[in-house]
Parts: sequence; C-alpha cells; structure tokens
Amino acid sequence: MEKILDGEKKNEGQKRGNADEAATGTGTTETASESKRSGAIYCKLCKLLFHQARNEHDASEMHRLIVDFLNPSCAVCGTTYGSPMAYERHIASLSHLKVSDLTER
Repeated sequence: MEKILDGEKKNEGQKRGNADEAATGTGTTETASESKRSGAIYCKLCKLLFHQARNEHDASEMHRLIVDFLNPSCAVCGTTYGSPMAYERHIASLSHLKVSDLTER
C-alpha cells in the first residue's frame, strides 16, 4: 500500500514540475507565432503588432485614418474631440449649428 502512495506522490510531483515549467516559461518548446512576434511593436490605437519603426507606423496612411476616425475634428469650429460620440454631440449642438449657418451665408 505504501508503494502505491509513493508512486502517486512521484506522479503528482512530476505534474507539478511540468506546470511550474509552463508557468515560468522555462520549457524548451516555442511556437512559430511566438518567435515571429519578437521585435514587433504593439499600437494601442490600431490594435495590431507592426514590424517597422514607430515613426514609420505613425506616419502610415492606415494609422492616420484610424487616428482621424477616433479623434474627429470640426472644420467649421476648429476644435478636435476625443471620441466620435463627443464629435456627434458637438455637430448637433446649437452653437455649432449657429456657426455653420453663419459660414454658409
């Protein structure tokens, strides 16, 4: 009976050791996607990884379109908003409508 319990303890210790290896990343296996990601930089606005210099990514057309969509600006009033909803509220405001009416005339 003691031999069975000792064998179970050994198996339990091996399982725990493998779990510790996986949690700390000391295992030797590495997936292809993990090796591809090394050196990539994450853009919080675009929500993607890119493999070029930060300033090149920031100057790209796709990044500029996303920035313009997420931070719209009113050409009539000359103000920039932190979200599309804030911009929509501004467009519907009486002050914006008055200014846009004056510029149309």
